[in-house]
Amino acid sequence: MTRRTFFFLTRHDLLTWLEEVESKTPMSYTVIGSFTDPIRVCSSAIDVEGLGLSQLGDCVRDRQYLILPKPGQFTTRTLPLPAGGEKVLIYPDTNPGSVVLNPGGLFSESAVIIGELATTLKDKASISLYKSLRETLRNQCFTVGNIIVGQDAAAKANAGYRLCERVTGPVENDLVMT
Repeated sequence: MTRRTFFFLTRHDLLTWLEEVESKTPMSYTVIGSFTDPIRVCSSAIDVEGLGLSQLGDCVRDRQYLILPKPGQFTTRTLPLPAGGEKVLIYPDTNPGSVVLNPGGLFSESAVIIGELATTLKDKASISLYKSLRETLRNQCFTVGNIIVGQDAAAKANAGYRLCERVTGPVENDLVMT
C-alpha cells in the first residue's frame, strides 16, 4: 500500500517541518537516481542543496530525495557501463526504513510546485518514519481539501503565486486558497 501526503511548502516551510522532526529523530538525505559521481549524503535538511526550489517547475520531473533515520546507511547498487566505469543507483526498494520526499517548492517568481511525502515500503521503520513526518507536517500547517499548505506557501499564494503541479499545466487545475 502506498502512503502519500501532498503539500505546498517553501524552503522556509520545509526547514521548519524537517528540523522539528530532526530534533527528535536525526535523519540523512540523499538524491534518488543513478549517478556516475559518488552520492552525497546530507545530515540535515538545511544542508540539502536547493531544498524548496523547484528546478523544472514540474513535480514529476523535479529532484526527489530519500530520507533515512540515522545511523542508517544508504544502500546502493552498481551498474557497469558498456564503455567502462559504473553508475551508482540509489532507490527506496534497497533502503528499508526510508521514505521519499519530493519537496516541490518555489519555481521562478511565479509558482509554488506541489510536493509529496511517500513510501511504498511495508516495513515498520518506513511506516513509522512516514507517520512521524506526516503528523508533524499536519500540526504545523493547514489543509485545503486533502492538500497541506505551509504558512509561507499560503503567503506566496496570497501574493499571486500559483499553487500547481507544473507551471505548464492549466491554471484551472491550481489549488485555490479560500
